[in-house]
Amino acid sequence: MRIKKEILSFMLATALILFCPFDLFSEDTIPSKIRIRLFSETETDLLFFSVETGNYNMILFPGYSREIKTGETVVMMEYNGRLAIKISGSRALLADSVFFTSASGRDLFTLNLNNGSKQNYIYSGDLHCIPDMETILLINICDIEDYVAGVVKAEGGTGKSEEYFKTQAVITRTYTYRNFKRHITDRYNLCDGTHCQVYRGISADSIINGAVHHTAGRVIVDADSILIISAFHSNCGGETSPSEYVWVISVPYLTSVKDPYCTSSPNAIWEKKVSVREWKNILTANGYTDGTENSSQFTFSQNSRTMHYTTGSFRIPFYVLRNALGLRSAWFSVYDAGDSLILKGRGYGHGVGLCQEGAMVMANKGINYEDIIKFYYPDTRIIDIRSAKMPVEIKK
Repeated sequence: MRIKKEILSFMLATALILFCPFDLFSEDTIPSKIRIRLFSETETDLLFFSVETGNYNMILFPGYSREIKTGETVVMMEYNGRLAIKISGSRALLADSVFFTSASGRDLFTLNLNNGSKQNYIYSGDLHCIPDMETILLINICDIEDYVAGVVKAEGGTGKSEEYFKTQAVITRTYTYRNFKRHITDRYNLCDGTHCQVYRGISADSIINGAVHHTAGRVIVDADSILIISAFHSNCGGETSPSEYVWVISVPYLTSVKDPYCTSSPNAIWEKKVSVREWKNILTANGYTDGTENSSQFTFSQNSRTMHYTTGSFRIPFYVLRNALGLRSAWFSVYDAGDSLILKGRGYGHGVGLCQEGAMVMANKGINYEDIIKFYYPDTRIIDIRSAKMPVEIKK
């Protein structure tokens, strides 16, 4: 199911590139704020809002506002399609929605859910809370560059070189602007989960924040100055995958790149044992009709990335096998082991675009972020967002 969603999203995005006119960002139209849905992968019907630093104005619609100071906590619960709000020492209130606005524009807040666990995620900017189908829709309105730094922290971790973080920052910013309207009909721009980009609040890491600052406004574009699909993955195993091997559609800058940098990293190789019966059942579910179960007939050598696994006249895309077996990657060979098959594979993830572990090694060798990006995305350029083009949204 996840692979099907990836394919559909990729096909729709690429269709926009191929068949739609383009908008050119201008200094007046470049958004500086973004609306992020928080806890998008969690059902939220009870939560605790606390001011970490500064002061917030709590605005209830219609017609009520109150100052929330550092250390104060507001409890909110979905109640019959509305929000019930309680502050210590005050009576409970009902509202259609709640808006927490930062008094200074740089104040910080935290959120904790009804499971009692402390998330330790700190957010900047404003928060809009809306009851929605027995849950609470939480929308964080913050500066895009703060969001970029938060995503770099969540997706790339900490303790790495500044050039690597610059690389990840430019990739993140490119994705953000290219997908700015992804959830616009849902009242926000992007969610904080894997469906968009993982976001767990602001970054307090000085190296990450410095990398975001030094690359501010920088994005990746193709030969026509169109924002690219800035795909990345953990480890390619020594060769990145062409986009058509995973998402059906071919994109010129998402092609195969030989990568000598990631092959000694922890995720470069893997192995899995599968019974011949399980293997045959997966093939049969995808149209295989040979009734024999001879393990030797299922062997296959994939020395370089290929799109299809073949046995006899039957073939199937490797990404389908990866999805069916929950494998680390679609780059693997199949070896006979009697009543079982040994799958020996390379890499971790879909393999398209930038290899994170390879990029880390390149950065540690002193290669700058611009050269790292151009290595993994051939025939692309890094420019200011004001000169970039993006697909126009198809009107429904």
